[in-house]
Amino acid sequence: MYLVSILVPVYGVEKYIERCARSLLEQTYLNLEYIFVDDCSPDRSIELLETVINDYPLRKSQIRIIKLSKNKGIAAVRNIAINAANGLFICHVDSDDYLEVDAIRLMVENQRINQSDIVTVGACRLYNDHIDYMRQSLSNNKEQFLLTVLQPNFDHTIWGRLIRLSLYKDYGIMNKDGFNQGEDWWTTPRLIYYAQSISCIRHVLYYYDCTRDDSMCVLNSHYNNATSWLNDIVSIESVVGFFADKEDKYRKASLRMAIYCLYMYLCWSACYGEKKVFKIIKNKILRNDKVTLTYIGWNRPLKKCLMSNYYICKSYFAFPILRKSYFLIHTLAR
Repeated sequence: MYLVSILVPVYGVEKYIERCARSLLEQTYLNLEYIFVDDCSPDRSIELLETVINDYPLRKSQIRIIKLSKNKGIAAVRNIAINAANGLFICHVDSDDYLEVDAIRLMVENQRINQSDIVTVGACRLYNDHIDYMRQSLSNNKEQFLLTVLQPNFDHTIWGRLIRLSLYKDYGIMNKDGFNQGEDWWTTPRLIYYAQSISCIRHVLYYYDCTRDDSMCVLNSHYNNATSWLNDIVSIESVVGFFADKEDKYRKASLRMAIYCLYMYLCWSACYGEKKVFKIIKNKILRNDKVTLTYIGWNRPLKKCLMSNYYICKSYFAFPILRKSYFLIHTLAR
């Protein structure tokens, strides 16, 4: 069996790192390399990780902890881990999440049977009072898989997948340093596009923890942070730019995704954020996304004025008629 590298960024997860590490160190697949990247974690995360590692002496020789001299953010940390990996395949795991102990073995078996470049597993989000099963593309058809990933209400995360490392190397696919919001948009669609084959496991093997107050799935944490919104928007723009000269079906899918996401960002920032944040986001979209906006008719002054009006966007979630009007526009753009 070939070597698989498990890549784990570590920052501020002292409440979760033991659960994550034990789920990884107890994997039934044996030929593993563990790369933990300490992004200058301000708490006891690394100390607790090292304590857990001592409980698994047979795994010690497989483990590396890379300690950074300054905080770089999740995008740069993922790049560092990828560049340090030696496995034929890699698997990203966030340090507050965890896997079923058979996850890697099942992914490798699936990969060998299907000769896949990427294997995706079922995943769920954990909240304090409930569990949500994530909406994912679980098709073994690459075209359908990618078109589904390009839908904004489906999962596009980089974790929960076994990925052939050479896809990163051969096509120069990396996260954009400094873009730590929506960073998966820089990699996941590109990796899928260049993959020769895709396969899926429908069983839930990855658990994504959303109970942290600063978890990335808790959107309220950045409603008034213009930098986070702008990172999201640039990440979305990068997808549209990548597919601009690709097959028409993917180009149109990326535009539809951008339409949905950009308008939702406007509405979220108006409804939950401060007016000055809304203006920053609005000006960024109107200035930079001319191709996308033309696609839905925002080059026409009246429509652009109405659909980007602060009070209309602010009322989006309160009035179903506005949601219906948006989705009508979205449908017509198809």
